[in-house]
Amino acid sequence: RFGHAWTCMHDTPAQHIAPPLHAPRGTPSFTLCARTGMRPYMEDRCMAQHCALDSGRAHLAALYDGHNGSHAAALAVEQMVSVIAERMGSPPPSPPLGDESGVDGRGERAPAAAPDGPRDHAGAEPGRVELGRILYDSFSAMNARVLERSDELAREAEASGRVQQTSVGGTTAIVCVLSGAVAHVAAVGDSRAVLARAGRAVRITVDHKPRLPAEEERIVACGGFVNRGRVHGILSVSRSLGDFEFAPYVLAEPQVLAVPLMADDRCLLLASDGLWDVLTDDEAVEIALRIGTGPAADPTAAGQHLVDEALRRGSRDNVSVVCVFRD
Repeated sequence: RFGHAWTCMHDTPAQHIAPPLHAPRGTPSFTLCARTGMRPYMEDRCMAQHCALDSGRAHLAALYDGHNGSHAAALAVEQMVSVIAERMGSPPPSPPLGDESGVDGRGERAPAAAPDGPRDHAGAEPGRVELGRILYDSFSAMNARVLERSDELAREAEASGRVQQTSVGGTTAIVCVLSGAVAHVAAVGDSRAVLARAGRAVRITVDHKPRLPAEEERIVACGGFVNRGRVHGILSVSRSLGDFEFAPYVLAEPQVLAVPLMADDRCLLLASDGLWDVLTDDEAVEIALRIGTGPAADPTAAGQHLVDEALRRGSRDNVSVVCVFRD
């Protein structure tokens, strides 16, 4: 029930994924584009996929921005859909791997309910419906898989007697499932989702930065500290998948939102901070709508232009974007 997945893993021209054949009007399409930019290698990953649920069609997009290597991001883009599918009752597209007993991967059991994130300007509230719970639990389970991979690397290093990297690093994660007229979004880290509503930008997710008052307060309460806007002066995000060396200060608990979609919500952008470092939300939405919608719409060119514009403005990071267009 999960169709073919389109994935950006390296420098690739923008690719547009049209709705499935005979899909009803209003079915979203996707544009994916990723560039290494000025970095020596690519740590971002992004994907999109059409799928069918018992309740009807659904459409999934995800973006991961790895740090300290691409291990965690590569594992997440490969396996997160499988994790979600298992919790939806669908046959997983790939064999299960790792302990998914509900432990969040840092030795702590996930709380019984998704945490209350701040209300966003679109009026979205923390998701309490089934898909919101599935996404919340899936982040915990995916984090356990990342931990298992980290343990495997450590065992291999010990067995070989060679000194090698045993950390899988970490990754931001933003996953969006569009089902009916609702976008279910879960996110950790500073990759961002921005909605084009009536031609204007509406930020959906919160950038999980250590300098946010609530995040810094939590880190300090755990015995950690924030220096120069970074956890222990090193890590620039306060929530992620992986980053086990920063436990318990860095969490894998996502912000989970259910965003009712309106008729004039034409586009949803998911992008890594390589884009948001140099483009405002309004600038990104203006580009996506001007090029990707209307009588002369070119969704492929819209994604490519967003990435190219970020690099033209001097972004020094990998730049990845997923554009979700709605008729």
